[in-house]
Amino acid sequence: MKKLGHNFLMTAILYGLWGTLMGSWLVFTKQSYLSQVHAHINLLGWVTMALFGVFYHFYPKVSESMLAAIHFWVANISVLTLNIGLWMFFEQNGGGQLIRIGAVLVPLSFILFFIVMWQARDAGEAN
Repeated sequence: MKKLGHNFLMTAILYGLWGTLMGSWLVFTKQSYLSQVHAHINLLGWVTMALFGVFYHFYPKVSESMLAAIHFWVANISVLTLNIGLWMFFEQNGGGQLIRIGAVLVPLSFILFFIVMWQARDAGEAN
């Protein structure tokens, strides 16, 4: 996937926007019971995706691998399923299945990232 670092950074910005808008909404509506969703969107969506994007920007050879593309999709699906599931859980006592899917995909995303980083080391890209 060409421009993988850019794609990760663009999704990070979207998650960051979602998280900050949600944070403002929480302040004005005083619905603090959703603060866990707000925190997960910002940490997993904004921060983690941005860090992935920076890595792939500096290691472009590895970013072109199929595993890196899979990592992109698993990471994004994990953020979406976990956060939408949490939102549903706190709003209407649903979303348990989405939370479980996200809870499996988030660590899988980090395992994939570890393997990609290991490949960068083997490819001679890492310093």
